[in-house]
Order: sequence, then C-alpha cells, then structure tokens
Amino acid sequence: MQNRQEMQTMDIQHRVIPFIQQKIVIKMQPKCGRCRTKAMMIAAKASGVNSVELQGENKNQMVVIGDGVDAAALTSLVRKKIKNASLEMVQQL
Repeated sequence: MQNRQEMQTMDIQHRVIPFIQQKIVIKMQPKCGRCRTKAMMIAAKASGVNSVELQGENKNQMVVIGDGVDAAALTSLVRKKIKNASLEMVQQL
C-alpha cells in the first residue's frame, strides 16, 4: 500500500492546471467601421477569448479578455485583415 505522502504527490501530478486569465490590448487603426467589426469577429473566434470590446477616443484599442489566449498570434491575425495593428499590453488578471 502507498503511504499518504506518495498519494498526495500522485494527486498533485494529475491535476489540471487552469489557464490564467489575461487582458490583451491591441492598438489598431481601422479605415472604417466595417474593418473594426472584422477585427472584433476575428478576436471573438479565437480560442479562449471570453470578451472583446473597443476602447479609446477613436475606438482604436481592442481589449480582449480570455484564458490562455496567444496574444502574438491574435495580433498577427488582426494585422492580416487590418493592416495597422500592434500589441500594446498583456496583463494577467
């Protein structure tokens, strides 16, 4: 029979560690409202995204909140549709 310490060690090794929720800010310069909508749809379809919103004076910052989202890959996808997009901030919540 296994002792208690060995059982606890095994239990810890088999636990699923949840992703840390993060806030990603992507600065973009869309040419029109339709481009903004496309960027938001791209972000909303990404794996792990919980919410997407536009902020800033000209609605030029997209704030994405999610679990385990790859910020660089998301920025790259947005950049393909909206030519001017850059990753401004990634913050753990």
